[in-house]
Amino acid sequence: MLAMFTHVPNPGHDVNAFQLGAEVRRALAIIGMSEKAAALTQGIDQSEFSKQLSEKQGHYISLTRLLLLPQQFWAIFLPELAAHFGFRIDSQDAITDATAKMLHACANVMRLVTLSGEETQPKERKRA
Repeated sequence: MLAMFTHVPNPGHDVNAFQLGAEVRRALAIIGMSEKAAALTQGIDQSEFSKQLSEKQGHYISLTRLLLLPQQFWAIFLPELAAHFGFRIDSQDAITDATAKMLHACANVMRLVTLSGEETQPKERKRA
């Protein structure tokens, strides 16, 4: 079996130059999803999402919320993200497979975090 990812080092490349908001917008445009629809899917206000995408001071894009976007988004976004950091995804099948595995793993992590958070929440005591 061939490797799904190939690392292609680029010593002169500035990894901090990645424009996350711009790449999210580009991927949304390619799949035909409006910012409003993406915000609703993530359970946040459209104006807040717009500020996040513009990378305004104090407004940050949440990976946890981005994970709620459809797989079509990730099929476009993930290869761009990987390429920026020096990785190449070898085929469309690998992109689809990697996207599905990443979303599944992240959903499991989010579920575990939610469950562990529920366990640490103080329980209400009945008053006598």
